[in-house]
Amino acid sequence: MRIGVNCALLQPESGGVRQYFARLMTGLLDEGRDDLTFFHRRARASLLDDLLPSSWRTAAVALEYTHQIADALRSVDVYFCPFGLLTPRPVPAAAVVTLGDVQEVHHPEFFGIRERWSRLYHHAASTRAAQRVITFSEFSRRSIAAAHRIPVAKIDVAYQAPAAIEAAEGVLPAGLPERFILYPANLWRHKNHEALMRALAAARDRDGIIIPCVLTGQEVPHGWDPRTAVARHHLEGQVSFLGYVPEEVMPALYRRAVALAFPSLFEGFGLPLVEAMAAGCPVSCSRRTSLPEVAGDAALYFEPDDPQDIARTLIRLWTDTTLRAVLAEKGRARARRFTLATMIEVHRRAFTQARDDFAAHGPYAETARARVYALFASGWQSIRSRPQWLASHAG
Repeated sequence: MRIGVNCALLQPESGGVRQYFARLMTGLLDEGRDDLTFFHRRARASLLDDLLPSSWRTAAVALEYTHQIADALRSVDVYFCPFGLLTPRPVPAAAVVTLGDVQEVHHPEFFGIRERWSRLYHHAASTRAAQRVITFSEFSRRSIAAAHRIPVAKIDVAYQAPAAIEAAEGVLPAGLPERFILYPANLWRHKNHEALMRALAAARDRDGIIIPCVLTGQEVPHGWDPRTAVARHHLEGQVSFLGYVPEEVMPALYRRAVALAFPSLFEGFGLPLVEAMAAGCPVSCSRRTSLPEVAGDAALYFEPDDPQDIARTLIRLWTDTTLRAVLAEKGRARARRFTLATMIEVHRRAFTQARDDFAAHGPYAETARARVYALFASGWQSIRSRPQWLASHAG
């Protein structure tokens, strides 16, 4: 099959979506069953070099403007947009778009008005215009269908696959504590680092138990500030922030950690849970959104907006060797469900169905009236969320 892949929206801080893209595309390139054309921005070609085998350049097309894609799409069977937006719209080919979640619907307080409006309008327009939509969990599947008013049957679930933990490991950072819990997440506010800091302080002040914690992840604009938070809760010497850690180092970190703590308020999937389980690292996490679906009975759950509950859960894991062993065994078994072969197969079925649907029915045609209505409705929804956004950014 001839597949055109839009890489123009790839960003250094894309996080889990970038890992998903890299593993999927590497798998497709290694199998060699399809003709892949990568549409990319010349200035970001180095990002693709870092993520993919050099063979991606065999049929790469560097773009100066997004609309140039439309002309090139007449030579492909399927146009694949893995970063949430189908652009440009409409397109003269079958289209598949991957959308990880609709966090802006569930947590508008984490977005500015303009960003919320853009997501509400463009994400919904993309899922309506595409022949097939791919997401990462049943939770996200139901959320997207309800928020965008599209049939659930139009959306395919492709659970993400972890990196092979048997791969060569990088060198661990120097100065790690002998024992620690690990939280790998970019510093977006919905990742809820602040509640974890409060839980660590509560365990220390209430129970006299000091639990060292190692944080990894990229700093992001308007995100959580680890330095001021550590100082505010007097956690100097107890919390280490490593910043970005190369992917090849993560398996060793998971193995060294006593447990994974994952207090995120919202996840469309939660790849670190699967990576930790595959490495035999016991998991404790929020019982919100997709996380129970991913971890099943292989995790110890807590309420993410209750630091006391987080503290009680972490103390159990920190002090109970038998519990950690049980969770590690269950985690390894559960992680085997999440394979690259299955993820690739879900995508191939979506590509084939999109091609067949396009051949039978042609491109999705959105009327000008519907477009204008969606534009104003999205704007009104974003304005209604303004008090929540202002409250969350106060001070």
